[in-house]
Amino acid sequence: PKLRIEEAAARKQARIDRGEDVIVGVNKYRTDDASEVDVLQIDNDAVRTSQLARLASVREGRDEGAVEDILEQLYQAAVSGE
Repeated sequence: PKLRIEEAAARKQARIDRGEDVIVGVNKYRTDDASEVDVLQIDNDAVRTSQLARLASVREGRDEGAVEDILEQLYQAAVSGE
């Protein structure tokens, strides 16, 4: 199977190189200007901190007894096949 995948990939690349398969922006409809693309910068630490705070808030606000009851019902349904 690996050899067939490699052969198919080589055939596909050859079609792209010959222009038989169109890839917009790669082998057709390319722009001459190399305009800069704005890249969104994400502060992963801030996102993680925010997500953890939201998770803590959800956990604080939920009824732990109700969660345990529902989980037990779910377990029993899975065991009984219902």
